[in-house]
Amino acid sequence: MSEKEVHQIKIGNKVRVEIEAFNTDNKLYEAKVISIAEDQNKNQSKYIKYNGYYRVVAELKSKISYNFKKFRNGYRVKGYIISDSGTIASLLWKYLLSS
Repeated sequence: MSEKEVHQIKIGNKVRVEIEAFNTDNKLYEAKVISIAEDQNKNQSKYIKYNGYYRVVAELKSKISYNFKKFRNGYRVKGYIISDSGTIASLLWKYLLSS
């Protein structure tokens, strides 16, 4: 996650996870943020394309309901972190008060 966005994320934030490899019905699995790196990735050859980003780890909520035998190393996963939720009016009001 970029330094412009990482400050908006908190431990416990909801995450919607899309597993591209076997997600034919566009299903999003529920997860939550369990850790946020304190420092940016730097000079790690395995993750060189992510240098300058912060690592955010999310955990699926209910492992029982997912068939983990389908997972393989290298599957692409997208995570959509929900940093705040509410009605549009209340979120807009909150934003205006913080500006």
